[in-house]
Amino acid sequence: MTREEAQAWVASLKPGDTVIRNEWDNRFFKETVKKVTPSGIVRTDSGRSFKLSNWSNCVNERSGHNGEIVPATEELLQEAERQEQRRREEMDRVRTIRRAASEMFYANTRNVPYEFAADFLDLCKKHGVSFDR
Repeated sequence: MTREEAQAWVASLKPGDTVIRNEWDNRFFKETVKKVTPSGIVRTDSGRSFKLSNWSNCVNERSGHNGEIVPATEELLQEAERQEQRRREEMDRVRTIRRAASEMFYANTRNVPYEFAADFLDLCKKHGVSFDR
């Protein structure tokens, strides 16, 4: 997109429009425009602000982060949704692991059957789970 195209795109944005926030490591997030100020600052529903760069044709995040917004194409919307789904799955995975670790830490050893303990130690060995001591 040329600088003139970027200026025209920012000027055409209005509250409720969908844009894609592209982070420096190609993570994509679907954002909704909340407001566009007269000076061309685009504020999104995530609380972030973007402005057309003085040095490039990019509409960069103003807080010093390395993100920018770009028009929401069908391809980018699908990629943002795929990435969001992967982030949710990873967060669920991390929560499950943390809960299991917490439960193991607080387990009442008086009611843990020997077979369970032996199977648990075998599983830990099989999956390379170590215990820091």
